[in-house]
Amino acid sequence: MKLENSLSIGLSQKLLLTQKMKLSLKILQMNSEELNEFVQKEQENNILIKVEKNDIGKGKSYKDSEYDPYEKISEKEISFYDHMYSQIGEQSLTKNIRKICEYIVDNLDSRGYISHRLRHPYNQIDFEKGLKIVRGFDPLGVGGDDLKSCLLLQLNDEEIYEKIIVENYLEDLAYGDKDKLAKNIGVEKKKLVKLIKRIKSLNPIPSNGYYVVERIVNLVPDAYIKIDKKNINIKLNEEIIPKILIEQSMSSIDDKKYERYISKCKKRAEFIISCIEQRQETLKKVLEDVVRRQKEFFYNGELKPLTLLEVSDSLGIHQSTVSRTIKNRYIDIDGRTMTLKSLFAKKFKPKNDNGITNEMTRNQIKNIIYKVVMTEDKESPYSDKTLAKLLLNDNIKISRRTVAKYRDEMSLPSSSKRRRI
Repeated sequence: MKLENSLSIGLSQKLLLTQKMKLSLKILQMNSEELNEFVQKEQENNILIKVEKNDIGKGKSYKDSEYDPYEKISEKEISFYDHMYSQIGEQSLTKNIRKICEYIVDNLDSRGYISHRLRHPYNQIDFEKGLKIVRGFDPLGVGGDDLKSCLLLQLNDEEIYEKIIVENYLEDLAYGDKDKLAKNIGVEKKKLVKLIKRIKSLNPIPSNGYYVVERIVNLVPDAYIKIDKKNINIKLNEEIIPKILIEQSMSSIDDKKYERYISKCKKRAEFIISCIEQRQETLKKVLEDVVRRQKEFFYNGELKPLTLLEVSDSLGIHQSTVSRTIKNRYIDIDGRTMTLKSLFAKKFKPKNDNGITNEMTRNQIKNIIYKVVMTEDKESPYSDKTLAKLLLNDNIKISRRTVAKYRDEMSLPSSSKRRRI
């Protein structure tokens, strides 16, 4: 009988512990919206829980009134978006047009393109004015909504034949149908060669040459990061976290069953509060460690290789805890929002001629591929398999499929479409 009781108690404790652990991990992984929805449901089912109202996304920004997004930017390695913002600051614009230009820059993708399906809350005529201003920025081609418009933005009014080719015959150009192309636009082959050379000199990815981070627009950040000359300051956005109060003024009823019910509700509420506090503490610790390791990124735009394992080892927590903590978390860096996850970069460890291992990030590998493609023999461009072999010669081991994936992400066509006419 004692043995049965002991087993029963042991299993109950283990089950209770498992349920609590699951709830704790569930809360850790929730984004702010999910957390608020969860707490609201708890309030409906727990008579002791009272939630203070908060307005998600309407809290004060962690910025000084002196902050100026157009102030002088470091010349070492500025981001593509910083370069765009600095040019807005150089323009003499009305408040409304300036706001529209900022909106457009915020919605440029990593290539410097803007979706033609972009919805905006502005007067269409004013929006077109703002778009025209941004399309006049350096680098040429920025603000195009596809490859065709990007290339057209780089051609001047006198380059009529080049515009005709880009507008109507890009596929013929890509597949090398020289005779058909010459016939369609009505020029001799000798002149066609010059026209093609000019078109191939255009930049299909305006953001190339600038550091680009993922842009997230109109999302509420989980933390604010403010950078000054000496320090990088972190502040969690506590205004989006639900504030739970435990109701203390419950009527005293002399009923054992009711007392057990109240006790259960109180323990549940206290545990949820502790889970939320632990969630915030873990987020703060992870942020502090990541910011410390990526200090160069915040000052110079240089992202170092960083893995979940490194952060977990540093903090003495499990790797899965770090993964849950950074999932769907956003940070505001002096007014610009990005994912916390984007501060992590996969490591590659190629060896140099002296046998010394150098860690590389995914973006660095992509830059190598881009440079190789840009300098290849256009009459005999490298296939993805050949590019993988060339990288392997430098002890960078990635598959052909990975090369193809990176090439697509950079909007580089396949070898058959890169072949010179």
